[in-house]
Amino acid sequence: MIEHFKTLIRSQLSLWRLDCNARIDLLAISENTTFVIEHYSRRYILRIYRKDYQTDAEIFSELSWLEEISKNHVIKVPQIIKTITDSFFVHCEDYRLACFSFIDGYEPRVDENLPTRFVQLGEISAKLHDHSLAWQRPKRFRRKHWTYQTMIGPKAYWGDWRKNSCLSNRHYDILHRCDDILKNTMENVPRHDSDYGLIHADLRLANLLVLEDRLSVIDFDDCGFSWFGLDLANGLSFIEHHSSVPNLIDAWFKGYERIRPITQIMRNIVPHLIMMRRLQLTAWLANQGKASSHFFDAKEFTDKTVQLAEAYIKTYFS
Repeated sequence: MIEHFKTLIRSQLSLWRLDCNARIDLLAISENTTFVIEHYSRRYILRIYRKDYQTDAEIFSELSWLEEISKNHVIKVPQIIKTITDSFFVHCEDYRLACFSFIDGYEPRVDENLPTRFVQLGEISAKLHDHSLAWQRPKRFRRKHWTYQTMIGPKAYWGDWRKNSCLSNRHYDILHRCDDILKNTMENVPRHDSDYGLIHADLRLANLLVLEDRLSVIDFDDCGFSWFGLDLANGLSFIEHHSSVPNLIDAWFKGYERIRPITQIMRNIVPHLIMMRRLQLTAWLANQGKASSHFFDAKEFTDKTVQLAEAYIKTYFS
């Protein structure tokens, strides 16, 4: 499949005024498949969108917001490289392809400097939220809403955690109790403009790049509408069990408050959003199968999810 993708990309490179003989290297496989294109010593990112997940309108909307963020220098993000026909993306076979500028940097490490990065991440999140509230979106703007039902409900976009084959009967019961608390809590949280709007929705460490002391953000593919606190919860993806999490939450709040106020609703729901995100990732890893096994042990991750759920139940079940 990777070689087929490379052939497919090569057939389209001229649409971005790139040499058809440019070097093409696989960068990442996740929801989408991403390549680095090297063209006369300059590098670009070429994304092949996953089939049957985003509509054309949703991709257009993602890239419209990214373009506005870039043009207005809200935060450091990749620039969209439009085609010779001034399009955000192209169709080829059953796929959609988009090209972006390459940003240098490395993924933040889970070390003593991470709280500093989370102060920066809080500032970045607040700037994005302010921009999303002020921006006049195009009429054809369409993005998903990230709520209890779409994140961890039986028909969630990333799969159903209940179908995770790593779950024992005991673990299933624990997660089911956790899920009940989340459902009863999150389905009663209001969606005021001060707390709910367009967010990045995937600010995990893998989507952040550090260069010198600057933090850049990539991959707006999951941007959508949700509670603003979800950007904090998602920033803790895959490290929710780490002992530094309380300090990271405080650091994010510190950075966020430098830009915009934090409401009491946001403070109250962050622990629930963190647990909801963890269940979403547990479903995603099970649904990814072999693709995720290169990076995570699904059983170990699920076992830690159960431990987090037990602590969550003790705190919030009465």
